[in-house]
Amino acid sequence: MNKLTIYLHVGTDKTGSSALQNFLDVNRDNLLLRYSCLYPNFDSKKMHTGRHHNHTKWYQDIKDDRDFLSDIDRMVMFCQKNRISKVILSCEGWLVKQSVPQRFRLVQEKFPDVNVKMIVYLRRIDSWIESAWKQRGIKNFASINEYIAQPGIGERFGNLLSALELWESCIGKENITVRAYEKQQLPNGLAADFLSCVGVDYDSFEWEPNEKTNLALNYGFNRDVLEVLHLSRGLLSGKSDNHLFDLFSELLGEEFQKKPFDSLNLLPPATRVELIEKNRPYEEEIARKYMGREDGRIFFDPLPDPEEPWQPYEGLTLEKTIPIVVKLIEENHGLIREKELRNQIRHFRFVQPFVKIRDFFRKRLH
Repeated sequence: MNKLTIYLHVGTDKTGSSALQNFLDVNRDNLLLRYSCLYPNFDSKKMHTGRHHNHTKWYQDIKDDRDFLSDIDRMVMFCQKNRISKVILSCEGWLVKQSVPQRFRLVQEKFPDVNVKMIVYLRRIDSWIESAWKQRGIKNFASINEYIAQPGIGERFGNLLSALELWESCIGKENITVRAYEKQQLPNGLAADFLSCVGVDYDSFEWEPNEKTNLALNYGFNRDVLEVLHLSRGLLSGKSDNHLFDLFSELLGEEFQKKPFDSLNLLPPATRVELIEKNRPYEEEIARKYMGREDGRIFFDPLPDPEEPWQPYEGLTLEKTIPIVVKLIEENHGLIREKELRNQIRHFRFVQPFVKIRDFFRKRLH
């Protein structure tokens, strides 16, 4: 058979993974039929049907290496039968999970006609911390500075370099692609850039657009909405509890969202520079070793000016809070009214015929 290439999109987090995964999910048929590229659904016996946002839960449910290799074998056999040349698997946490590269080394050993390649996107440390804080940090910490002080946060790129070196030892450096998650380095967008890494021309087809859901877009909120969520963190059961985030995403419109790459300006410029300098040696090694950039630069955006004027967030005021609360109430009321209307229509469709039959027999009996 022709060699099958498995492309692993391994994150990292806060680099548009949700949007990319939704793109792959809603374009599953297009990728398969036009480009012989499978974005597999392991929950489906047919492997190529249904919806399957990413492969996080599939991997979490695997009990041991035997189960893992059994699923991969089923996937490889499906590809052989259907003459598929490419597979994409995606999970934003795979870069730093040690069992993943070790298991895919087993794939290369067990399946001689399969090649494993890894693609990862990295985000500059100051930008990443802002984004990670707004999704995770605000649930558990009193301030962003307290969050930065946690192990593995402020010195993140040292851990990323170690993770890349483990992947290199398992699948080979030639099979590792590192990309910068930075607007100027993604001129045609993330999906186009990723598809170019797997040998698919994004411009050659009219793709299905991403769904307008929080799972697909994950834009996040503006500073004032974040503060409301931060002050409400006591209502969350833990760091994995997203019910308030999902609720706010459903009820608040675009005017309360933050767009990708927009900064929330949470950190003073001097702190951002300090974080960048602390991570610079690891960034430079990653750039030279895995990106072929002799200048040691992963990111091209200008560095912050430590002398630039900066003001901390002034906090919520009534003028800021009331529009958020009223919008939540208004949209929730609209959803309730919509549900009531649907129930009335359902009642009319399914109950009214029986009422007419009842009235008919009542008249006959009389």
